[in-house]
Amino acid sequence: GYLGTPTGNVFDVEDKHFTPLNEITSGKSIPDMYGLVIHANIIAMILNNSFMFEVGNGWIFFLMFFFSLLASIYFIWLTRRLKISYRTARKAVLFVFAILLVWFTLVLFKKGIV
Repeated sequence: GYLGTPTGNVFDVEDKHFTPLNEITSGKSIPDMYGLVIHANIIAMILNNSFMFEVGNGWIFFLMFFFSLLASIYFIWLTRRLKISYRTARKAVLFVFAILLVWFTLVLFKKGIV
């Protein structure tokens, strides 16, 4: 397979393809992975049984509804309970909630459930 010139010219794009591992995510950039490496990664994933599974739309809608309901109930409880400014508390809670959702997403990604 073709893996570029021995001199390592980055502008040699004969068998290079764009992948999510590219340093520049949008705009003009140079393709970053050779086709042979892409196929080697596919074969390695098949041999190691390390597939990424897609969650169905039903589960996505259920989780969206559940977390939205949970956040709404919590914010209603928060407005009745707190003596400090609601805006300050809401911003702090939204920040923590966003961090928890990112953490939960990364855990699912690490386990291969995407």
